[in-house]
This record gives sequence, structure tokens and C-alpha cells, in this order.
Amino acid sequence: MAPSALPFEPSYTALKSLRQKISNYTTTSITLPHRPENLSTDLHPYLDNAIVTLSTSTAYLYDDNAPWAVRVVEVKKGVERVDTKLDDVKTTFKAQVDEVKAQVDEVDKKVDEVKAEVAEVKAEIDDVRTAVNNGMAIQLNSLRKWLDDPIQPVSASVQIGDCQRYTVAADFPTTVREFWKLLSNKLTLVQLAKHYSVVGWE
Repeated sequence: MAPSALPFEPSYTALKSLRQKISNYTTTSITLPHRPENLSTDLHPYLDNAIVTLSTSTAYLYDDNAPWAVRVVEVKKGVERVDTKLDDVKTTFKAQVDEVKAQVDEVDKKVDEVKAEVAEVKAEIDDVRTAVNNGMAIQLNSLRKWLDDPIQPVSASVQIGDCQRYTVAADFPTTVREFWKLLSNKLTLVQLAKHYSVVGWE
């Protein structure tokens, strides 16, 4: 009775599984070795044929022209094309973003310029309005004769923080009577002179 071939069952099963997987992707014929019935005479042929089967399978796996390898190359090229398109989109998008940022910066600059011009115009308007109001107040005050006649306030430009504003002095007299009383109140006169930038009073 011939020795059992069962010791070669794992290798035969592995080769059979390998052939089955490869046959799903190619029409190349891969022959399985015959399992030895008599180990004393069939052992070396089985091993040789097993090596041939394994070699053929391995050659297929390393064949760049095999259908699966061609498909892999096509997929890789497709991925590279997608990557290139993504890079192009990123470059275009970045360029557009940079352009929009530049436009926004330009708009911000123009807005700042307009704000500065508006502030300058407002200051000029305030100067004109104050000059007119002060001129009218001085004319009206020159007509006041009686002690209880009211005196129109006169404003002056003073520095308040970072701004230049027109304000009326806190001690500015409101009647002719209060005006004449200033002759005996040197401290208030000095404060008024400083507020209205009067020169030569020292």
C-alpha cells in the first residue's frame, strides 16, 4: 500500500487557491501538480511541478502587462489626473481669493480716505458755523446796555483728548451784570483769557 499523500494536502490546497484567484483575472492556464501517490517515486515530480505552478503564478503577479497591473496603472493615472485638477483648482481659487483680498484692501483704503475727507469737511463746516455764530453773538452782545440784558455765549476751539472742539468757557458771563463783575475777579478773567487764547493780558 502506497504511503498517504495527506502530508502534501496543505501545499496542494494553497496552490489550488492561488490558481483560482489568478484565474479570475486572466485566461492564462496554470496547471496544478499531481499529488504523489507513491512518495518514493512521485515526490520530486510533485515538488518540481509545484515550483512551476508557483513560478507561473508569481510571474503573473509581477507582469506589468497583466490586466490587473494595467488596471492598477490606469487607476493611478486617474488619481494623478484628479490630483493635478485639484492642484489647478487650488491654485485658481487661491489666486481668486488673493485678488478679492486685494480688492477688499483697496476698498478699505478708499473708505478710510473718504472717512478722512468727511471728517475734514465736517471740521471745516464746524469752523464756519462757529465763526458765524460767534460773529452774530459778538454783534448782539455789543447792543446789550442794561445790566440784566443777556449775553450770547461765544465758543473757542480747545483740545479735548485727541479732538479739537469748540466749547464755551464754564465761567462765561450770561448777563451784562456778570460781565462787569469780572473786573473784580482776576482768577476768572485769567481762566477766560486762556480759554479764548487772549494774548497780552499777562
